[in-house]
Amino acid sequence: MEDKLDVLYICSGKKYANIVNHINKLEQSKLLEYQAGKNIWNYVEFGCKLNNWKRFRRFIYTQCENADDIQLYVNFGKPDQIICTNIGVNPKLTKQLISAGSAGYLTAEGIIEAGHKRRAEELVHRSYKDLIVKEQLPFKHFGMNQAYYYLSVISHTLFESYKRDVSFDTISEVSYPKTFRRKLVDFAGKVTSHSGIVKLRVTKYIYESLNIDKLWIRCNNPVMIL
Repeated sequence: MEDKLDVLYICSGKKYANIVNHINKLEQSKLLEYQAGKNIWNYVEFGCKLNNWKRFRRFIYTQCENADDIQLYVNFGKPDQIICTNIGVNPKLTKQLISAGSAGYLTAEGIIEAGHKRRAEELVHRSYKDLIVKEQLPFKHFGMNQAYYYLSVISHTLFESYKRDVSFDTISEVSYPKTFRRKLVDFAGKVTSHSGIVKLRVTKYIYESLNIDKLWIRCNNPVMIL
């Protein structure tokens, strides 16, 4: 990935004995502070070259000081992590990163922030499973499962697009399909026809709380796909 594809990466490092010993020798006063929202991490950056590596990588040791409710951790119970990256090590890739306008990733804090966001990617898989209401593919044959999977991905893309382009002021963009169904699908209504006009009738509360009129106008005026 690094030598042939020119890929920059951020991953979790393993706590080998020599790395842990190095961290334990560091004075607490040498740790810097990184804050995101209410959470605070102490961190220190160093270069590391394991026995079978040909070059050094950047290692960043992080230690969480508090939980979301501002409750502080005692010293022996602080969650910690080692982040390993090749960002800022390879001159060629560093130049490309700067040219792309992403120089912020060269800083230790930028790497920590990106490393923490990796966990958020798992929420995409959770949302997808919530949409199809199962974790296993339903058929015995690969081709049928392949078609089912691709159609599910398309459906999930349409679902996310609807939340962002149509119902953004009615329901949160980060809501999951189950919440979406409960609020925007599973409500009482009646389809009537009069003088050749088909109407959907709902209660006044549903009409006002879900902004039915705005949803209808937006559905009939789709955004342009560039």
